[in-house]
Amino acid sequence: MAIIENMWLRKSRKRVAGAVLYQAMEQTRMRELAKSVSNPRTESQMGQRVKWSQLVNFYRVNSNWMKYAFETKKTAQSEYNKFMSLNITNSQVYFTKAQAAAGSCIVYPYIMTQGSLPSIEFTANAGSWSSNIYLPDGASLTSSTVVSQFSMELKQANPAIREGDQISFIRLTQMNNGDTGYPYVIVRKYEFIVDSTSTALVGSYLPLDYIGVLNIGATPQLGVIDSGLSGGFLMILSRTQGGKTYVSSQSIIPVSMDAIIAQYGTDAQKAEAIASYGENADAFLSSTSADTNNQSETPLAIIALDDGTNLFPPGFQVKLSEFFDGGDVVNIKFNGNVGSEDPSLAGFGTNKRALNLLTPYADGTRVVGTIPSTTEFASDEYLAYITVRFTDSVYQATFQVPRTT
Repeated sequence: MAIIENMWLRKSRKRVAGAVLYQAMEQTRMRELAKSVSNPRTESQMGQRVKWSQLVNFYRVNSNWMKYAFETKKTAQSEYNKFMSLNITNSQVYFTKAQAAAGSCIVYPYIMTQGSLPSIEFTANAGSWSSNIYLPDGASLTSSTVVSQFSMELKQANPAIREGDQISFIRLTQMNNGDTGYPYVIVRKYEFIVDSTSTALVGSYLPLDYIGVLNIGATPQLGVIDSGLSGGFLMILSRTQGGKTYVSSQSIIPVSMDAIIAQYGTDAQKAEAIASYGENADAFLSSTSADTNNQSETPLAIIALDDGTNLFPPGFQVKLSEFFDGGDVVNIKFNGNVGSEDPSLAGFGTNKRALNLLTPYADGTRVVGTIPSTTEFASDEYLAYITVRFTDSVYQATFQVPRTT
């Protein structure tokens, strides 16, 4: 990186020969472009790549409240880059290419803030979570509680909380798209300023149907009540002083998310996600033994109904509503023998969703499975790809999906 002082190039943003000019920290800088751009597609590298869509989409739906989320980030580091660096290692959620493109994401126990203020910690109880924010005996939160009263109670029982501090409550609700079945997250944010002079109602700032006073131990505590919905929450203490914002370090508390996290974190889901982007570049030279289902090159496939009619080769536009229906038995035929081991997963993706076939089994050069009986294909739903997963391999045939306008 070089800093440019030339008056003619100042404030420029453009490519010059093998370098690019850009702006950072009110300076014009230049960096050399890479001589070649690699696109590594080994299994381990693709395993990392298919994590990114969940993180990127999850950050996108939360980004509007995260401007000051990371007190410790470097000056030139963005909130996005800090979030990714803190969470990429522990994230174990995988989405296919179609799911990623649709903005799919699920609630996960990510680190969302990092700073020097005391963390707000939660302990799970039956149907609620009690925090380490304490309140005096007899304290309550009702529709008539005013900000000044609640603020004084907070300061009285918590020496770390000061006048002017903000307590933020972030509520995340896990949803599924009714058309595609893909998961997404709705984020709602609430902020309460500690103000001993305000006559406003606390309920104007905090959702009292989710936040209340819990009397579980010897001392009343601020707590969160289970809404009965899947998702999660976090509560953040923040303080702006001398032009700098300080925050507590907080991670998301998932609520009723175990099954959903498990669904999108399996090895089968990871394999399907990798397969949706195409085969690994190292598959051709991978070392395999003769008695396994691994093959040196992926067999091309066709898909057909069980009676062998309507054969659709890769590249053919298949409008599913015209040929297939729920309960149909489907053949996926390969141009090579896939062995006798039954696949752990077989199905196909469309421009709207991924669909797994029921009870798939292998029979020589074909894999047979059944479309779930409740399946209905939309009038604009086209076949995008076929995926068959065995213990040691994933075969995929890509179909052309027409561009939508």
